[in-house]
Amino acid sequence: MNWYKKSFDSEGGEKNLIVSHAAIVLNDAILENHKIKPSDQLLHYVSHLIPEGWEKKASHIVLHDGEAANREDIGKEVIVTATGMGINGEVLAISVRVSDDQACEEIIDGHVVIAVNNRTPSRNPPDSWMELKEVIDEDGGNMSEFTVVGYISEVSEDGEVLFDD
Repeated sequence: MNWYKKSFDSEGGEKNLIVSHAAIVLNDAILENHKIKPSDQLLHYVSHLIPEGWEKKASHIVLHDGEAANREDIGKEVIVTATGMGINGEVLAISVRVSDDQACEEIIDGHVVIAVNNRTPSRNPPDSWMELKEVIDEDGGNMSEFTVVGYISEVSEDGEVLFDD
């Protein structure tokens, strides 16, 4: 089933967009035109891990693929803790956790795709993960868990963040 969301184009005309998934969109990853861009707050911690030539993503965490978000949760601020890292020849991802004490039905243990290898056709998430304390930071020390802030929203098939009216 496709979920549709009414939106307005730059001329004020209505358009219907298909909701691709519910997500936690990082608060600095939304452009004025509601398109998604890589999050500076997240890339601050992990940009040194991205292989040369890979495309940066780092914008949101999928909650429900192919489903709309719980109406009561849209717009809620969520603090996300990065806990680990996984990489294969296709994707670099950071595993994340949302704490149980946040008033939100969308409690998850998931991941955010940091970068993708555009030379490969698939985007399979890594099979194995390591804790962040096992990952070397850009100064040669070990990384530690860190937090970023986002909001529960919906994302269209063309990467537009959809808000409730």
